[in-house]
Amino acid sequence: MSKEVENKTNNLISSLAEELTEVKVLPHPLKRIVPWLLFATAYISIAIVFIGLRDDIGTMVYSSVYVFEILLVVGMSMSAAFCSSWLCCPDIRGQSWIVAVPVSLASVLALWLITKAGLDSYEFPILKYHVCYIGAVIFGLIPAFTIWFLSQKGSTTHPYLMGLMNVISIGGLGYLALRLVCPAEEFGHIFVYHVMPYALFGIVITFIASKIYRW
Repeated sequence: MSKEVENKTNNLISSLAEELTEVKVLPHPLKRIVPWLLFATAYISIAIVFIGLRDDIGTMVYSSVYVFEILLVVGMSMSAAFCSSWLCCPDIRGQSWIVAVPVSLASVLALWLITKAGLDSYEFPILKYHVCYIGAVIFGLIPAFTIWFLSQKGSTTHPYLMGLMNVISIGGLGYLALRLVCPAEEFGHIFVYHVMPYALFGIVITFIASKIYRW
């Protein structure tokens, strides 16, 4: 290759690359999500201490049904948070199987609630202001904002799936906290005041996911 041709080639490469900006490698998903999990756990714990545990918590911790529900929600929420972090990478790091874990646990919780509704007698309360609504906001608002901020720093190619994972994670944390502070065990109360606020949040996220979770 002559010197003239080499110079033209170098000039062409320089002209094509002059407007390119440096692209930083995304950190490992664990480095992204572990700080959030620690922060969310600390925040929820402080909020629970501030509001106060339910009066019958000493009895409920010996209920296998209640403990199973709590552990199920913890597993669902944490696995969804991990999945959201992996979804920050365009190809999910080639580990698409990770999505099945929170979806499966969420399906079990849904089946659990449907079974409870079918076997227990219940009455839906009249929609009105209730302290549990305030609790839902307190337990969900700050963790929701922080995981949204972390998601914005990623490069997802699955905005709706990431939105779903964030809803499952935040909704799970809020549901868990409400079950620890609210003594109500009636399905109607649990559905209207513990589940519905996060379900509505999920519907909103579904419509705007492609706008808030994109590169």
